[in-house]
Amino acid sequence: MFRQHNRHFNNQRNQFNQRRKSAVPQGPRVVIPLKPDFSLSESRTVKFSISLPAEDEEGAYEKTVVEVPKLTDDATPMQALNFVREFFSACETMSWTTGAKRFEKIKQVLEGKHKAVLLTYMNEENSRSVDSFQAAMDTILAEFFEETVDYEDQMVYLHTGLKKPSTMSPN
Repeated sequence: MFRQHNRHFNNQRNQFNQRRKSAVPQGPRVVIPLKPDFSLSESRTVKFSISLPAEDEEGAYEKTVVEVPKLTDDATPMQALNFVREFFSACETMSWTTGAKRFEKIKQVLEGKHKAVLLTYMNEENSRSVDSFQAAMDTILAEFFEETVDYEDQMVYLHTGLKKPSTMSPN
């Protein structure tokens, strides 16, 4: 009974993974270089600012400014990682906590095909939730990186693909 249930679960998981893989475009195998392959000073950025009342002085304001690099069509995988890090850092700093606010702000820093993917999500999704925003980001990043191999696939490989060497002597 347990094996039959487990087999049914694995079949459902495999069908889901096949649908997911066919929905996300597969990009080239990527190796992230140890040194940056771009110059931060040459990257085009968008500035966002917010002024909030200062806590220590009556009538005074504190201005916070963040810069987020643009994600262009010819961006490298390392530039994509830098973009994601800087955008989510800006989300935290500027208190962009809702999906709607993140969709609104990221439109300003995406270009070309990446912006087209985002606009498709915005037009097709009824929800502007953080989850739908994350799904749009995952689709954009799938163009740069391979889909991760899940734990079960790795374990199957380890159990079936690797063989113990015939001799275990230190010579």
